[in-house]
Amino acid sequence: GERIVRLQPLPTGNVAEAELSAVARIPAVELFVQCARSVLPEFALTAENSRPVRALCQLLGGLPLAIELAASQAKLAAPELILERFERGFNDLHRIGHHPYSRHSSISDIVSWVFAHLHADERILLNQLAIFEGQFTMRAAAEMLAGLDGSIYRTMERLIDKSVLIPDQRHDGELS
Repeated sequence: GERIVRLQPLPTGNVAEAELSAVARIPAVELFVQCARSVLPEFALTAENSRPVRALCQLLGGLPLAIELAASQAKLAAPELILERFERGFNDLHRIGHHPYSRHSSISDIVSWVFAHLHADERILLNQLAIFEGQFTMRAAAEMLAGLDGSIYRTMERLIDKSVLIPDQRHDGELS
């Protein structure tokens, strides 16, 4: 009776959205504000900080955990400073203070934890697929891997089941 529910990254808004009220309704921005308020109750989205908050959400790809970790930095820094730090890399993307879910304390911790729990064939396939920057089609993967035989197909299915790969259907119907 179990089902797999695939969650996509949160929408980060349209580039044309500039009005504060429109930016405040963007799901990724809403999450950032909610999480920032959990560490700094007086945090508010303003005309001055809405651009860096939205830019952070876009830089983080709408990923809820990454947004939560970035927003936790609001305890120590304004969104402009957080954005400036993250534009240089995600090394500082970690939870401030102790958290019971230690593998969720930083992006690098969760990536390390996931990678350590993959089977050897899954790690090998993931390393091979790492030549793609961002999304790739199944056709491109098959060409790079010289086909998708049964074992590679099953390994890719396991990576999808573990949410390491996230399938999406393009407008032309091709799976990416």
